[in-house]
Amino acid sequence: MLNGVSCDFAISQKMRIFAPEMARPCTDIDDVLREINQRLRKLEKSDSEKNEEIGRLNRIIGQKDVEIHSLKVELASTKSELANAKERIKELPQFGIRIKIT
Repeated sequence: MLNGVSCDFAISQKMRIFAPEMARPCTDIDDVLREINQRLRKLEKSDSEKNEEIGRLNRIIGQKDVEIHSLKVELASTKSELANAKERIKELPQFGIRIKIT
């Protein structure tokens, strides 16, 4: 007991006085939390969209890697054919044929 008044009664009186003041900050906190949750949802959506774009770009890179490999194989084959052609051209003078290579 506090000066003849129970502690529970004193607390309930204080709550009645301060409750309206406390309610506003709680509402502000609720608003802030709601805004944070909305922002988080937007970021998650944005993150998901970025992941989809990364996946799409990775597929394109994979396709380009296959194309590059194919072109490298083709280039190596062409170089080999060119080297063989040059060797055959060098042999032509033996048959009386002269060719000027530039």
